[in-house]
Amino acid sequence: MWLPRFSKYISTTQTLISFLKNACKSPSPDLDRKEVTRIQQLLEGYSASMASGNIVQALAHSLENKRTLLDVSSQLGLAADATLMDCLCTDEEGVIAHIVSIFGSTSMQKVVLALAGDSAQGFLDVVQEALERGALIDPDDAWMGRRIVQSFPMRAASSHPRSSLRRWWSGRDSRASVVHSLTSIAPAMKAKT
Repeated sequence: MWLPRFSKYISTTQTLISFLKNACKSPSPDLDRKEVTRIQQLLEGYSASMASGNIVQALAHSLENKRTLLDVSSQLGLAADATLMDCLCTDEEGVIAHIVSIFGSTSMQKVVLALAGDSAQGFLDVVQEALERGALIDPDDAWMGRRIVQSFPMRAASSHPRSSLRRWWSGRDSRASVVHSLTSIAPAMKAKT
């Protein structure tokens, strides 16, 4: 399947990974040095494996990646750290910018329509979470998010949601104001990459 690619890889957890890497440089004295070294190696691997050349795929795996990194933060004793929370907020702002950019991009819509299985479920999960947190502030963005979630009830990862996703996209033009200009999103995305 053809996927639009970008000059830089996209990570929805870049700020969080950087924070955890820095935390490993001055770990708590309570932590075993071998354990810290193991975590550092894990984080180096995650830097590469959690990046994608495609916005849709990056979003599809973003919740899973965030859960993995939150587990690492707990191992480092940082689960309640205020800076960790700030990093999560920064990464979430990037996730929302990416979701909104997909709503306004015909080429990205085609990529969403090609999703199946775990990737489709992951994409729907991240949109659902954004809705539940009230992060899609613009009414048109929230409408688009609700429409995709309602058109595809949460199913097992083995399901094939393409027809449901296609029905969602086919109805999107009923509200012309839903289409956003990518020029308003690009500066925010550049700042995150």
